[in-house]
Amino acid sequence: MPVLTNLRVARVFEQVADLLEARGESPFKIQAYRRVARSLERLEEDIHLLDAEGRLTDIPGVGKEIEKKIREILRTGKLGYLERLKAELPGVLTLMEIPGVGPKTAYRLTTELGIRTIEDLEAALAKGDEFWARVPRFTPHLVDNIRRGLEAYRRRSPRLPLGQATIFFEELRHTLVRAGVSRVEPAGSLRRYEETVGDLDLVVVFPNAEDLARRLTGSPEVELAETAGPGWVRVRLASGLSVDVYVVDEAGFGAAWVWATGNRDHLEGLQARLGAAGYTLTEHGLVGLDGIPLPVAEEGVIYELAGLPYIPPEVRGGRDEFAPDVARRLAELVGLTDIRGDLQSHTDWSDGSAPLEVMVQAAAERGLEYLAISDHSAGRGNARGLDVGRLAAQREVIAALNEELDRRGIRVRVLAGIEVDIRADGHLDLPAEALKALDVVVGSLHTALTQSRDRVTERLLRAIRTGLVDILGHPTARLIGTREPVDFDREAVFRAAVEAGVALEINANPERLDLNAEDIRRAREFGAQFAINTDAHYPSNFDLMKFGVMTARKAWVRRDEVINTRPLAELREWLRRRRR
Repeated sequence: MPVLTNLRVARVFEQVADLLEARGESPFKIQAYRRVARSLERLEEDIHLLDAEGRLTDIPGVGKEIEKKIREILRTGKLGYLERLKAELPGVLTLMEIPGVGPKTAYRLTTELGIRTIEDLEAALAKGDEFWARVPRFTPHLVDNIRRGLEAYRRRSPRLPLGQATIFFEELRHTLVRAGVSRVEPAGSLRRYEETVGDLDLVVVFPNAEDLARRLTGSPEVELAETAGPGWVRVRLASGLSVDVYVVDEAGFGAAWVWATGNRDHLEGLQARLGAAGYTLTEHGLVGLDGIPLPVAEEGVIYELAGLPYIPPEVRGGRDEFAPDVARRLAELVGLTDIRGDLQSHTDWSDGSAPLEVMVQAAAERGLEYLAISDHSAGRGNARGLDVGRLAAQREVIAALNEELDRRGIRVRVLAGIEVDIRADGHLDLPAEALKALDVVVGSLHTALTQSRDRVTERLLRAIRTGLVDILGHPTARLIGTREPVDFDREAVFRAAVEAGVALEINANPERLDLNAEDIRRAREFGAQFAINTDAHYPSNFDLMKFGVMTARKAWVRRDEVINTRPLAELREWLRRRRR
């Protein structure tokens, strides 16, 4: 049975809620299960520890009945209630894997048309418009959305989003340490912070690959562990994920880590420079002119021998890191320690999980100088968005909190903000007077995401040109692996943002990473400014900032191109100038 993390248990309750919604159960019952799922996702303690200490009912939304269900999942690896719902509603969860197909649409497809698999749906769509015209309530628009969703599903990469891969890595790290491994480090695309990860690559320090494979065999997370070559263990996790574990000693760790991190283009460029200096780097380590392997414990030695500064993993792409001016460019790259504040965060005033004061305390504990509270606007009804009255009330709470923080000598300033919805016609979700009174306005797309390229472009341009939006939030609105990015004219929107002085967000949530590195590079060509934000919905989300910073670094973003690397006084001046 796979190790049951908080997220895996949360997924069980989310599926229960989906099936209850499909069946038309009470909204209150559905919401109760969704609330439990959200609470488990945001839980900052291990659910196994809470269970052992008898504290499961401390989790918001968890009463005695839900407590029993959690314990059933932890003991057996499944929930009987969910299994019965799956049997009653076959195919619903399968069809919901298609972007844009929700519980009710999936239910109608299964019950009214007998469609239970992806293949069934493809066959039905192949019958053409005449077939669907005879099916009540399946309008041409709905069918077209289903068709586009299916196309997106077929394009979907089998690779894991970075955030999920990170979770699997941390689980496997614990397994390897229990097996006696003294050092475990990520390699491959995970270490390079690629937005998706195929197989996991790890480098470990352990005496013998065969012994490590034997020790891993029988672990609950591991389905198979076998040697695949000298110093190489191939592992298949119970989840189906494949892992390559490179087994070395400390003396050879540096060379192995460079090789296992890649990418291929980077290694080719590196090998050419090493070859010119008389060295050869292979999967077995570094070899000198005499053919004798050389111990290399630290990666930096490899780059020094190649006549290069140390190249951080996230920029090992095989092109820019070999430029003549790379040392200067590396020195200018934005880093995690350069980030002074976070300009998008949410509280329990809208869809966040924690009170405003708790989010501010978490930001202060992480050394942030300022934090913008940017709860959703009223148009996001399902997120309990703020109308003008509630927004004004929150501003008063923020003002009072800043006074309290000053009295207590806590070095963080809270900025009053909003994540205002950009409506389908490009108008903003709140009146200008309400927005002008705020410190920071983030404008974002959340609805009508299937509009045409021209309509989305015009929508974004209209919002940018209002003069009211300071930051364009998660500009493509994508969710990696589950929702395609909206289509718009990148050049037109990026140019308009530069002309209007609007910063483009690099959303650090690993489910988004929006803008991605490719779009960031394009935006830089026009002189764009960026805001790297976590979009935090609960306190531990502030730790996601590293994903945003690494995405920016992959596009070679300088610290002076990021507005939230500025001290508060400079940020306020930037906001004041752009609003004139």
